[in-house]
Amino acid sequence: MKERVFIGIFIFFLSSVSALANEASSFSPPVLTPSLGFTAEYDQEKNTVHMSWEKWQKDFMWYKVIRSQVNPDPVYPEDGYIYYSDNPSVQEYTDRSPPRGKTFYRICAITFSKDRYCSNVVSIDTSLEDLESKSNFPICIQVVTPAKNPQTGVCKEFPTPCDVPDDWDVVDICQQPECIEGEFYAEDPENSKCQEFKTTCEIPQGWIEKDTCDEELLCDDVPVSAVNASGICKDFPSSCEVPENWTVIPDLKDCRNSGSFSLSVREGEESALVSWDPKNIMGEIIGYKILKSTIHPSPVFPPLEGDEFIYITNPEEMTYEDKDLTSETVYYRICAYRSQGLCFPYSDTFAFTYSKTLEEEGEEDVKKFSDISPSNEIGEAVLRYANDGVVQGFSDGSFKPEKGITRAEMAKIATLAVHANPDAVSNAIFCDVSPDEWFAPYVQYFFQNGFAEGFVGGDCPLNRFFSPHNPVLRSEALKMMFEVVGVDVQLLQENDTTGFSDVASDHWLAPYAKKAWEMGVFRGFDDGTFRPDIPATRGEVLLYFKRIQDAMKE
Repeated sequence: MKERVFIGIFIFFLSSVSALANEASSFSPPVLTPSLGFTAEYDQEKNTVHMSWEKWQKDFMWYKVIRSQVNPDPVYPEDGYIYYSDNPSVQEYTDRSPPRGKTFYRICAITFSKDRYCSNVVSIDTSLEDLESKSNFPICIQVVTPAKNPQTGVCKEFPTPCDVPDDWDVVDICQQPECIEGEFYAEDPENSKCQEFKTTCEIPQGWIEKDTCDEELLCDDVPVSAVNASGICKDFPSSCEVPENWTVIPDLKDCRNSGSFSLSVREGEESALVSWDPKNIMGEIIGYKILKSTIHPSPVFPPLEGDEFIYITNPEEMTYEDKDLTSETVYYRICAYRSQGLCFPYSDTFAFTYSKTLEEEGEEDVKKFSDISPSNEIGEAVLRYANDGVVQGFSDGSFKPEKGITRAEMAKIATLAVHANPDAVSNAIFCDVSPDEWFAPYVQYFFQNGFAEGFVGGDCPLNRFFSPHNPVLRSEALKMMFEVVGVDVQLLQENDTTGFSDVASDHWLAPYAKKAWEMGVFRGFDDGTFRPDIPATRGEVLLYFKRIQDAMKE
């Protein structure tokens, strides 16, 4: 096999992701997936590394771009990250300050289920001047180089010798076989699909020629439309091109003509009034699915974790009164349910926030929430802040203290807990926070006072995101609370410990964790851990706020 150095890019396709030595992480073991299609290229003139990847669909929470010069198999959070995005449509990033020498890059998709799906690793060597100075490193020049794949027989011309894959053979010329016209049949051995071709040159490499195609395997060279289990509709040039887990729609020849919905949601007395209008929907409809989420801005069917749906069994109905309200923004969407268990097409998403107070005033604190008792410390904290107007409950009379808290909710609670009066918002500060959102004033207060800077990235003019609907991790929540209340934390001295087995003295959380231990805000779980990377809950955030503020008064 030829030895060759590919200047600028070294790509390693890993067969598996190595087991992690550090078991402190609460994430599942990383899983290598080729579906992310990660690539990275070094621009020597600009001294930048540009990366791109395929869009992740399932249970998406974050993209994390990881960079390491030590670990050739880096993962999040063990090796940190240089870029973060909670927008599943983001598919590229440029590292404008790459370190000198060999550096390992990769993208990981983190899910709400705490799974880590990681791409292949790309190795970039930015020491090009060092490489070129060594005589044993060949320098590629622009010479078109024909090469042939010995396994498949495919022959291609490459722009330079360095572009030829290692397992290909360089040849003098790519000889094209003579094309014979007629009627020819060939079968794909991977899926047994059979197709008719008009010339021998059209037969794909590796297909097996046959005298004729069996009727059940024959593919018509006619465009078809198909959908997958998530209701995504796609057009294919023939039925042979349709993946096995997709369903061909016999009466639909073009996804663009599958019809559409108009969806609206307005506020009722104690409900959200959902209405829709199907327009030119093709095919049999047996009902509708109203999709709901407080997490995902574009909910799908089957629902992702944390989402739900309402099944309307009568296709003649076009309205629904949803009385199961929350104090959060709810994303509504609708799709037409089919007999195959599929739901398409989708409407656009409608974001709805109920403006009225959802809780009913009680004469006594004990009656305020059905799942809160004033006899324990969490209950005492919840009722204190509820009476102060800091938090609200749900329409069913509960508070749900075990429910996760979002960054938008955290901004509101922290702002009101210190009795701050945020200004009205006129101009957007973050790309994903509109000035008319209910949480915009609190996010603005957080930003103006340095409690949250947001995340850099994206292609909007502001180039900054707050990710208001993302969950707040326990580590993030503690830092926000200390900074909002004004607790002074000090860097750890030599031989200092944080008091928690999973927070090392050099962790960014260390000074906050040590302060939390000293003030009695939190002394750890039964196993002595802090668990910084799991989402914080509504109840524990209020409990820690209460302990911090009580300690500050003493």
